[in-house]
Amino acid sequence: MTDNTRVGPAEILDALRLRWRLAALVFVAVFAGIFVYDYSLPNEYTAKVIVSLTPRPSAGVAASDIAQLGQQYVAYVTAPTTITRVANELGIDRSTLGDGVGADVATGSVNLTIKVQLRTPRTTSVAANALASAVVGFAADDPLINAQVVAPATVPEAPSKPRRKLIAGAGGLIAVILATAVALLVERGRPRVRSSVEIATVTGHDVLGRVPLSRSVRRGVAAALEDPLVGGAIRSLRTVLDHQARESAVRTLAVTSSAPGEGKSTVAASLAWSIAHLDARVLLIDADLRHPSLARVLGLPPKPGLVEVLRGDSTLARAVTKAAGPEGLHVLPTSGVAETGDLLAKNLNLLLREAANTYDVVIVDTPPLLAGDDSTTIATMCDAVLLVVTSGQQIRRLSDAARSLAAVRARVLGVLLNRTDVPSYGYTYRTVSRTVDEPVDSETVVVEPAEPPVVAEPPTHVVVSPRPAPVQQPESVQRPPQPETEVQADA
Repeated sequence: MTDNTRVGPAEILDALRLRWRLAALVFVAVFAGIFVYDYSLPNEYTAKVIVSLTPRPSAGVAASDIAQLGQQYVAYVTAPTTITRVANELGIDRSTLGDGVGADVATGSVNLTIKVQLRTPRTTSVAANALASAVVGFAADDPLINAQVVAPATVPEAPSKPRRKLIAGAGGLIAVILATAVALLVERGRPRVRSSVEIATVTGHDVLGRVPLSRSVRRGVAAALEDPLVGGAIRSLRTVLDHQARESAVRTLAVTSSAPGEGKSTVAASLAWSIAHLDARVLLIDADLRHPSLARVLGLPPKPGLVEVLRGDSTLARAVTKAAGPEGLHVLPTSGVAETGDLLAKNLNLLLREAANTYDVVIVDTPPLLAGDDSTTIATMCDAVLLVVTSGQQIRRLSDAARSLAAVRARVLGVLLNRTDVPSYGYTYRTVSRTVDEPVDSETVVVEPAEPPVVAEPPTHVVVSPRPAPVQQPESVQRPPQPETEVQADA
């Protein structure tokens, strides 16, 4: 399983990607609260006046002693009696003025700096100058020091506090940290599978292949199969399924997933398209009656389709549509209906038997396993099941899906890891132009081994024996002749 003690950049990014709505909600809430608090604070203005303290000529005081003697002037400025007298003269609150007054004499300096911080700019400058005048008056009676205002206070043009931009920036940083922490905590409470080993451990089935994440899938099945990585992954899956089908014939294959959005329909269509390239007669059935998608993906009308055949309103031969692409690819689309369970349980088994007698391979795109019992019903009627899993799926969901298949004793050939990052092993790919109807196994992709040289990949093909004559394999697939046997589908 995923190591729950390790938190790195990859785990944080995954948590934000999978929980971005929650993270965005936390960020907006925290930042909005800090923003409102920031702009609810009143503006405060600061005025500063500088009074020069110099020794009297007759006092015999060195300039270096001014800083020490000036501390009595600091105490005088901040004394309650001084604050009270100035506050009464200006007509402002004594406590407000007292909280906003400060004074100091820097070490080695002869200047007394008086600062006043209030909420109105004019009152702030007036109060600072009044305190400076009080200091000059106090120094008039001092036999040692003479005081003179050298830099009177001016009316401040902008508030000195609060520092709104700084608060907003810090609030944004705090909001980001809290949003990330919440997303990470929630996500780590629901661990996900990240590797083939974890998927095999959770499901108890081998991982038969890995289909990389690619934008070519959005452009349709033909474009996806022309992609060197995606097309190679589908053909490799076809080979693995063919090998497993030799042990026990597979004429009908159900392609399912644990939850919606894992790409099972695209995988089913791509696999059917790839098998049909070997001159096999393939029927692709859309059995997801609640949320059908194959008609949209392949650009076909949904009616007449599976629903009409199951209800007896149409025959299988009339409802099947020839899809664009390989000659042997046929599709039985469907439209959405509500009464899915009884409709599938009563009549689908007979339909699958009829299809298996007509076609070499029947691939059924089923609903997600956790969306209802339709998928397990279909799984019991098919010879085998292929489980499609997206990298990052929750362990709990995947485990529940595997248990649902085990409960009905469905024959699961294995798991396909979809939309995953596939590491490079030193190969570079160059796509050669071809038409859509050309076999995918022909010289579509030229594999150029990088240094050091690597052993060439084994040929990807399946053994399909359609009735009544043996299939003539593409020229790129060299294999010894085989006797005609029962159809072994690589669904």
